[in-house]
Order: sequence, then C-alpha cells, then structure tokens
Amino acid sequence: MDISFDILGVVFFIMFFVIKTKIMLAIILLYFFLYLLKDGRRPLAVDVFGDYMRKNERATVMSIESQVGSFFMIVLAPLFGYIADRFGIATLFFVVGLSILVLNRFLKVEKNKKC
Repeated sequence: MDISFDILGVVFFIMFFVIKTKIMLAIILLYFFLYLLKDGRRPLAVDVFGDYMRKNERATVMSIESQVGSFFMIVLAPLFGYIADRFGIATLFFVVGLSILVLNRFLKVEKNKKC
C-alpha cells in the first residue's frame, strides 16, 4: 500500500465533487496537482533506481516499466473514454478514484529485509 496512491485516489474524488459544483479555479488547481502527482514521481524513481541498480539493469527496468505503462494506456484509454462519453467526466473521476483506492488495498509491495 502506497500513501501517494491513496492521495491520488482522494484527489480524484475531490475532482468529482468540484466538477459537479463547477468551481473552475478549483478544477484547474486540482488538475495541476494531479499532474504533479503523476509526473513528479518519475525523477525520484529514476534516482532511487540509480542508487540500487547497475546501469544495464536500470535501463531494462525503466524500459519494462514504460512498456507496461503503455500497455495499460492502450487498454484503459478506450474504457475511460467510453465512461466519460456515456456517463460524464465527473463520473469517470469517481470511478478512477474508487478503483485506485480499492486496488491499492490489494496490491502490496514487499520490502526487502536486509540481514
């Protein structure tokens, strides 16, 4: 369980309510915050990978991570587009926020215990 994904899920829920109430400034600020949460982790991850992996391992891991991300976008983009077209963008934010919070409970990362 990762706290940043919980924050992301909560921000999606807040975005749902803000879109429903049509507060434009809050929508813009929350969208900017979502952008920071999504893309702000990448430089930190690269730095951490650099500390724990050799250069060729790091390149392989980053390549696989990029391919998995592309695969999920290929699969999820049409689904998200359908939900937004059929039910509205606010409902999409609600569904994505709920999905993030639920999935974060089931997907656990085990930490290495150093001897």
